Amino acid sequence: MSSETGPDRLLAMLVRAADGIFHQWTARLSLWTRGDLEILTDARADGSGRALAPHFLASLAGSLGDIGVIDATLVVRGTGGAPCLSRRIEVSVEVAPTQVGAGIGRSLIRDALEMVAADQPVFAAVAPGNARSLRGVGLVPIGSEVFIRVT
Repeated sequence: MSSETGPDRLLAMLVRAADGIFHQWTARLSLWTRGDLEILTDARADGSGRALAPHFLASLAGSLGDIGVIDATLVVRGTGGAPCLSRRIEVSVEVAPTQVGAGIGRSLIRDALEMVAADQPVFAAVAPGNARSLRGVGLVPIGSEVFIRVT
């Protein structure tokens, strides 16, 4: 059993997934309130995405909760730069519609990766329907996530 807890445990699992080592769980859901609480639950998912089914998420959120979007979690490794002390390094790029297809997004991601230490994992959350971003600059899917805000 790992000694990591909360956000550290989640980050450790994501870094291991970036290395191709996936945690053996039936389903995993993280629920964070003010960034300090993580709830892991076995949803008895059968690989069909039941852990992210609307009725399941709604039951977790309750009547006052706010369910965010479901994103694919992708990872790529940094290519240079100094080690970063941040818990989870993320990259996000948005390109103006008139500039899509000009290589701007790929260029920005490459530049960002050069600022992160070689082999340090960099994560991206991408809408599953955004095929262009899912193919971006060596990004590899390792799972999915949804944030639930409980008030």
